[in-house]
Amino acid sequence: MTAPLGVLGLTHTGAIMAVGWAALGFEVVAVDPDPAPLLQMRGEPDWETALVRVRERVVFDTRVDRLGDCRLVFVTRDVQRTPAGTWDYAAIGGLVNDALGVIQPSVLVLTSAVPPGFTRALSKRHPLQDVYYWAETLIAGRALERFLHPEQFIVGVPEHGRRSQEVAAVFLACLDRLSSCPLVVLPYEAAELAKAAINAALAASITLADTLGDFCSVLGLDWGLVAECLRRDARIGPGAYLRPGLGVAGTHLERDLLMLRDLTRAEGLKGAEWLGSLLDQHERRREWMLQIGRPVG
Repeated sequence: MTAPLGVLGLTHTGAIMAVGWAALGFEVVAVDPDPAPLLQMRGEPDWETALVRVRERVVFDTRVDRLGDCRLVFVTRDVQRTPAGTWDYAAIGGLVNDALGVIQPSVLVLTSAVPPGFTRALSKRHPLQDVYYWAETLIAGRALERFLHPEQFIVGVPEHGRRSQEVAAVFLACLDRLSSCPLVVLPYEAAELAKAAINAALAASITLADTLGDFCSVLGLDWGLVAECLRRDARIGPGAYLRPGLGVAGTHLERDLLMLRDLTRAEGLKGAEWLGSLLDQHERRREWMLQIGRPVG
């Protein structure tokens, strides 16, 4: 590929992706009108080290017109929750509109956490572009490692077929260089939901660990011994999120739980109550931890 890859949005996923693609030998142009989130990447221990190694292959800028030479652009901006408790999806749409003014024709790959139907609506507004959804699932603290060594690629396409030929060759070439792991091609909506569902499942595991970890403390038991039994069960697995902690408040797991709760509640589904209970449990745990850290008197 002679044209550079574009990364639009330098919150966590975008920063990881920019350095990850450069580490694989691609020239990368990474753009965000607000570069402030890059300062938060010091929580990723391998990111700055990798950036030093690939610095000559990645350009960071605040000007969207720097994407003009790119034919494949990954839209990676995180969705922000507003003070009113809603999701600011318009910010992603605005970024895409700005970018398409300078990169037509192009292939756009959206990785942001969005509700089912968002990518299809985006594709309909921009029919001259090939638009895909990539359900990227990074792990905070090990994000670069997971980007470079994924278990699968979950890609959303306009139609309901499942053939890799439905994915643009320029995008497939990038995925092929990244990994030989399985490629799962789904309709837009299924891929969007898969990303949120994976995070919801992780949040449910964390809730279980927090709740039963507290119970073990009351009984004088070691939850770690119990958790190992769960990990050895093939239906759960060695990588299960079973370590008690601070819950999911403020994380991408909470974001996707909130989104799924709101979506299912809007449809009148009883499952919204279960999703809401997970959120309530994490809120109670957050308050409990704050109480522990509060001085007496």
